Amino acid sequence: MKTRTQHRQKTGARWWQQFRQDLRVLARLFPWKVSAVLIVGIVLTAVLFEETYNHNLIPGGIPITYVKSVYAVLNMIAFQVTFADMPESPVLDLYFVIVPLIGIPLLLAFGVNILNILRIFFVRGERGQAWQEALAATVERPIVVCGLGRVGYRVANQLLDLGQPVVGIDMTTSPLVTALIERDMPFIAGDIHNKDVLQRAGVARAQAVLACTNQDLVNIEAVFHVRELNPQARIVLRLFEDSIADEIQKAFDVKAIISRSAVAAAAFAHAAIGMEVLETFDLKGRTYFLARLTLDATSRLVGTRLGTTSDVYDVTIACLEHNGQIYVEPGDETTLQAGDTLFIFAEMERAGELARRHRAESTTGPILVCGLQHTGYRVVNALLALQQRVIALNFAPEALAEHLHAHGVPVVYGDFRQHAVLEQAGVQTAAALIACSENDMVNFETLLRARELVPGLRVVMRIFEESLGEQLQRAFAIDAVYSTSAIAAPLFVAEALNMHIVQPVTVSGAQFGTPQSIAHLTVGANSRLDGAAIADLTHEENLTILLHIRGDEIHIPPDPTYILEPDDGIVALASQEKLLDLETG
Repeated sequence: MKTRTQHRQKTGARWWQQFRQDLRVLARLFPWKVSAVLIVGIVLTAVLFEETYNHNLIPGGIPITYVKSVYAVLNMIAFQVTFADMPESPVLDLYFVIVPLIGIPLLLAFGVNILNILRIFFVRGERGQAWQEALAATVERPIVVCGLGRVGYRVANQLLDLGQPVVGIDMTTSPLVTALIERDMPFIAGDIHNKDVLQRAGVARAQAVLACTNQDLVNIEAVFHVRELNPQARIVLRLFEDSIADEIQKAFDVKAIISRSAVAAAAFAHAAIGMEVLETFDLKGRTYFLARLTLDATSRLVGTRLGTTSDVYDVTIACLEHNGQIYVEPGDETTLQAGDTLFIFAEMERAGELARRHRAESTTGPILVCGLQHTGYRVVNALLALQQRVIALNFAPEALAEHLHAHGVPVVYGDFRQHAVLEQAGVQTAAALIACSENDMVNFETLLRARELVPGLRVVMRIFEESLGEQLQRAFAIDAVYSTSAIAAPLFVAEALNMHIVQPVTVSGAQFGTPQSIAHLTVGANSRLDGAAIADLTHEENLTILLHIRGDEIHIPPDPTYILEPDDGIVALASQEKLLDLETG
């Protein structure tokens, strides 16, 4: 009963908020200028008509009042005025010609505008771009998301989930854009490197602007105009080309430059060698992972002590699934067994070393990467950085594929959904296959064909729709499924908002008790964290300290004997309630 009442209250509050917003938009769309001209015209014409009428009044006639003059002017517009004792005057006759000639067009313009406003006010499906622009004009200090493709859509959705004022821009509508409009996000249709489009979206008063189309030049040109319109706005830029990132960041005071493919590539690469990256984020110029590593009978970590693994590889074992039980901050003396699952937090390079150590000698064959667009190209480079053998596959020779080939990476061209192409690439001896083309269906079909040839092959798939990916993963025993836009979107949100909470953790609540988040917290003077021992914090429920920062030194795993001081930083894995307690306590 309580839940039903709360639902009704929430629905009522949302309806009232939406109604108030509609009224603000209605006020903006109202034809104030036409109305003002019409009213001023009637008022002044009535004054002149009263004076002219009474000046030409016949002897014994009754003078006209101002109220009647107004009434007369209104009736003239409708061709209905009659006065039995009207003075005969050519000047008065002019009123009957001029007033309708000017008044009728003004009245029609006013009426048409009013009817159109009422129509779109009551019929939401009729609301077009004029309504969207008026809606955008009511948003104070918006976050403007430029480009509502896969990345922009996810970024806008997450910002709306956080209750942020968002305005979106894209060239055309799409199902993704429609879904955002249905969440009452104002949408401006237009080119983001058009200054007028940016102005209509409210860039001049924006707190942040996120340029996240899939075209570098378009994003860079948009940054030019954003800085002209708003020197103070935080700018977050999506960019593929690393070579120009520093120059762009300095020239336009860009807060952050993010490459979706670069962020996602590490997750794909590590998944191929046996480590499923759950979350990733940057800290002091370094990339850190929260990852899951399941040990099979061939893993070279089986039989080692957990504490030894943690010390040798500089990782924090946040959680261990051991003998069917979940242990948060497990003991160092625990001996790892086949079937154990480790949830580790580590710098990217250290996580890679641990993943390589985990792999058995028999799984050191090449890794096949199918699809060499931005993501696939980055995945190949990430695997090379992990000292893995790679064979790349692409439908046809393209710039990025040719670049890899020129640098010594074997590239096989052809439809990699076909058995013959996969066999040519050596799928029978491959350690893993990563399907990361831009087409979800191509990726799915590729891994099915590969599994037909090698049933036990480790496969990693790229897909946009996360919920569908989870279903396919369970149904077809896919080792890892990632959405590149889902991986990148939280980074854009965090940079746009200067958020402390960096990433929501996607590990299920059943494993950790309650949903968890990775958070980067700074110790404030006289705060709850000031003077706290890391050892004491680690014993609190729903809280795991993963990393400690003091000055330029990063300690992972953190030394439990350290006492936190003001300006120290910690990275914690904790429930939302615990984080709120730490930040406000």
